[in-house]
Amino acid sequence: MQKIPLLALPNQQLNAVLGEQNVTIAIYDRAGFCYIDLAVGQDYVVRGRLVNPAENLIPAGRGFTGQIMVIDMERLPEEQEPPEYSGLGSRWEMFFLTDDEAADLTARLESLA
Repeated sequence: MQKIPLLALPNQQLNAVLGEQNVTIAIYDRAGFCYIDLAVGQDYVVRGRLVNPAENLIPAGRGFTGQIMVIDMERLPEEQEPPEYSGLGSRWEMFFLTDDEAADLTARLESLA
């Protein structure tokens, strides 16, 4: 699992290498909700996706390997709240998980339920 650094800004863009993929991530606030755009190289994989906590933000079959999630670090898994830009990078953190890491995390969470 790799932490993706975010800032408490309403609009930001960053470049990263995630799972050997050169990606550009944009996170932006619109009317109090956070959205994400993600491109691998020059190709957009997702645009204008609402950021919901603790869910994979990149649908399968879109040309991206792995998962990206935003986690509310102040809440239990079943009590996650949608992110607000002012808490990005502190309360809400973004992570990249390989497919194997995501499967392991899912199994762990299911065992806690």
